[in-house]
Amino acid sequence: MGLWLLLTVPAAAAAIDARIYETTRLTGSPPTIDGRLDDACWQTQGSWAGNFTQREPREGAPASLPTEVKVLYDDRAIYVAI
Repeated sequence: MGLWLLLTVPAAAAAIDARIYETTRLTGSPPTIDGRLDDACWQTQGSWAGNFTQREPREGAPASLPTEVKVLYDDRAIYVAI
């Protein structure tokens, strides 16, 4: 019974905060995994999602620092930039 509770509490919280992000299939070269977002694909493909809110110190308030995320994919991998 304890395991069931651990699994359902995060699932319930995730349902409240659920967001849908656009993913884009890569055309051309994949990004180099080097910690930098200067590859052409990050500049020209897909769209950045933002408008995040904070949980602490004030739940639901606008994020104190701008944050964006983009998800690209190809036949070999999923690439996530934050």
